[in-house]
Amino acid sequence: MGRARRWPAEIISEILKSAIEGNATMTTLVYGSKSNHARTKKYVDQLVAKGFLDRTGADSRLYRTTEKGQDAIRVLDQMLDLLLRD
Repeated sequence: MGRARRWPAEIISEILKSAIEGNATMTTLVYGSKSNHARTKKYVDQLVAKGFLDRTGADSRLYRTTEKGQDAIRVLDQMLDLLLRD
């Protein structure tokens, strides 16, 4: 039987990966994180404030993972691998 809930680090990593190519909309991030809009927006706002994501585009509705965010993906994935390994 699978786990019922995901760690926040899993959702954050998925958001950052969804925006790695740039030009990611909030919808792209919601689908990529396999989460709901409210939860994804909460994390996205925090990631932007901390410099892991940048807002791009003429109206700042697009997102791009920064270098700091790319470093975070590597660290989060290593941590999750250790924690979730069977």
